[in-house]
Amino acid sequence: MHGKPTAVPVTRSMVNAVRLAHSKYLMYLDSEKQKASVEAARKKEATQTAENIEIAKKKTEDLSTQLHEVEQNERKQSQEQDLAQRLINDAASKLSTAVKTGDMQTAKVAQVMLDSGNDKLNEAVKQLANVRACKDKLQGKLIKAQGTLSEQTRKCSSTDDEPTGPSA
Repeated sequence: MHGKPTAVPVTRSMVNAVRLAHSKYLMYLDSEKQKASVEAARKKEATQTAENIEIAKKKTEDLSTQLHEVEQNERKQSQEQDLAQRLINDAASKLSTAVKTGDMQTAKVAQVMLDSGNDKLNEAVKQLANVRACKDKLQGKLIKAQGTLSEQTRKCSSTDDEPTGPSA
């Protein structure tokens, strides 16, 4: 038609068509950039959520371990309390027998045993109270950590269910 490729006339409609194509291309590049930015943010959020889940799991496991140790300590203190109570009962029995028989030497030994048992019992009661307070505190922390873990897990599963791009 015009003979040579360089001999094509530059008309106003051609210039407008080129401008329109260029602006559409720039819009396409901008939309691709926005899609990439949204995808990068989604991946970053998913990674952060996964890290938060791991941290919450570790904290829950640590608190469970600590709670188990405290429960063992509680059982030990309860046994100490029972032992002190038996010592007191034995001492009271010996003291009663010694008083009835008039054996002052045995009465003094029984009195020392009674004092020792009372001291041991008082200490065991204090320790048991402290252990139970610690246990209650750990149980509260564990419940909170388990709540955080389930919340993070729900958050992770809800972000996995969201579509990542426009549907076809």
